[in-house]
Amino acid sequence: MPPGGTPTGTKTGTVLLNGTPFTGGPIPYGSKLDVTHGTLTLTTETGTVTVYGKGVFAAFLLVRGTDNGKPIVELRLTGGNFNACKRKLAGTSATMAPRK
Repeated sequence: MPPGGTPTGTKTGTVLLNGTPFTGGPIPYGSKLDVTHGTLTLTTETGTVTVYGKGVFAAFLLVRGTDNGKPIVELRLTGGNFNACKRKLAGTSATMAPRK
């Protein structure tokens, strides 16, 4: 992908792009993606990442920026069921509710 190019995505299951079903292809920056019932492999100028919800509400905003003059791509979490994730206390087998 050329520098500054539009990200592309390949999906499995149901992925929503700005609230409508996504079939694959370009994904403009500023888009809201929901992978609650699917998986998305996202390719950008900075690399490739796979995100998934596994039935847990998971939505994020795709944002582009720079860090020390280098391009970065952010996946800003905009929603999710954080209670589905349990944290382990260091050095114990106890778990605690996740922080929000």
